[in-house]
Amino acid sequence: MSGRAAEVMLDHVEVGELVEDDDGWIEFRISERYRAMPNRPVVGQWFEDQRHGIQRGERPGDLPSFFANMIPEGDLRIRIGKHLGIALEDDFGFLCAVGTDLPGASVVRARSGEPPSHTPPPRENTATDAGWRFSLAGVQLKFSMKRDGDRLTMPGRDDRGEWIVKVALDKYPDLCANEWVTMQWARRSGFDVPEIELRVMRDLVGAPQEIDPATPVFVIRRFDRKSGRDQSGSSRAKKTRVHQEDFQQIVGRQPSKKYDDITYEGVAVLAARIVGGNAYHEVLRRLVFMVASGNNDAHMKNWSVIYPDGIRAQLSPLYDQVFTAQWPAFSVQMAIKLGVPRSSPRSRSRDSESSPADWDSRSMRPKRSWPEPWRRSRKPGRRSAMTWPSQTHTTTRCGGTGRRFRSCSLTHPACKRYLGLCSPDCGSAR
Repeated sequence: MSGRAAEVMLDHVEVGELVEDDDGWIEFRISERYRAMPNRPVVGQWFEDQRHGIQRGERPGDLPSFFANMIPEGDLRIRIGKHLGIALEDDFGFLCAVGTDLPGASVVRARSGEPPSHTPPPRENTATDAGWRFSLAGVQLKFSMKRDGDRLTMPGRDDRGEWIVKVALDKYPDLCANEWVTMQWARRSGFDVPEIELRVMRDLVGAPQEIDPATPVFVIRRFDRKSGRDQSGSSRAKKTRVHQEDFQQIVGRQPSKKYDDITYEGVAVLAARIVGGNAYHEVLRRLVFMVASGNNDAHMKNWSVIYPDGIRAQLSPLYDQVFTAQWPAFSVQMAIKLGVPRSSPRSRSRDSESSPADWDSRSMRPKRSWPEPWRRSRKPGRRSAMTWPSQTHTTTRCGGTGRRFRSCSLTHPACKRYLGLCSPDCGSAR
């Protein structure tokens, strides 16, 4: 499968090519024509910083990190590979097979050499298999779907979904309801949250039939897609890609290292450099909410920027907010470190990891590092705490899941302290 190549575009603008050599090494090369464009759209911040414009995989067969962070993992990868006849270890083949519906505005199309490892499915499955030509990063089973009224359908071969539908995992059956409740809380706390719904599998047209129709699904509108009227003025929606990249792509690291290397302080500093000074405090504000809501899985791929005009970056809306403390087996440590004092060398020791004990119970700010900026976190912290009572009807709708959510929130150390700031009935004394 050597000698393959693929063109890489941002929507309709060609920006470079992916090339695989005879030894299986894959690299992405920015084109000189794209580099010379005035007001060119941004591919990724890594390429803005690395002027040579070449990114290579870490070992033969590995995609460069920018693209490795786009392809699916886990159950979704297995299902797509099965439906499209792609070997699980063929990252290049996966990327080309789903390259017209990737996250953001990126488009990847096979150009030359041996084609991707792909065995055409049986003729009777052609229509349904077209709906599997999308890619969403992460291990949870999810689909990119179209919507017509209340109907959610798999997109056709030349179409793109505008909604992400996540399916509950067997290991975490309450996951979808949990995320819906947490995201509703975030919205009431003043955060930018996309449109969301809680549905069941039977509401999805064209989805896998082997999944129990009563299985809960979490539905969220994609912020990297938008609709508008086509050029003829027809009311028919015209879908437009909005470019995005997550912070793991920005720092040029493989998805397997999404819990390593950088700290939350680093995320805030990076956001300020890319987006502007206000982004620094927005990262802190979001982090306060994540601590309050017991989210110990806010890794690097759960932070992203979008490019509404293709050039200037903004922090994306909030997404992937889950109350992981609901499951005792989940790590009580935060996903990545808060920060390391500048006078200390960076270390992977347990001393530099963070847990609820690292947070002051009254101000809800870290006990170490960032002393000045965290004074500003108290106001948004109180606002989130004050919205908690309004979650009563939300958690009630989720039945047992909602009751477990509320019960866990009153015993989880960070949540107990946080909610106690403004709600005497929710947690310990102030």
